[in-house]
Amino acid sequence: PSYIDRVSQIKSDFDKPAEFILLVEKDAAFQRLAEDRFYNTYPCIIITGKGEADLATRMFLRRVKDALNIPVLGLFDSDAHGLKILSVYMQGSEAMSHDSANLATPDIKWLGVRPSDLNKYDVPQDCRLELTEHDVKFAS
Repeated sequence: PSYIDRVSQIKSDFDKPAEFILLVEKDAAFQRLAEDRFYNTYPCIIITGKGEADLATRMFLRRVKDALNIPVLGLFDSDAHGLKILSVYMQGSEAMSHDSANLATPDIKWLGVRPSDLNKYDVPQDCRLELTEHDVKFAS
């Protein structure tokens, strides 16, 4: 985190400027998007915290978003862990609540399936995972 505040200029490519930031929860999804060169089809900046909403990634995300003034789209699992990570990106963490203005990105647009979509689109019960006690404790 100490190096991120030393970055003085953040610019997008002039030939094909980024239209949005894609924040990806999972490193495997990030790697696949990079392999497929997703950013060539959809001009964007892809960022991942590799399954964590770590301080450096939150700070970097906020700096890039503010510098380029482009929307942030979030690709997160619709489980307790994915929603908790998304929440930390959007609202900050308890431990760093004193600096949430610099770390939180409250206007992330969540992409993907939501829990309410499971019934809406008749996803069979055997394709769903029930919340465990651990999931509920983790998310709260």
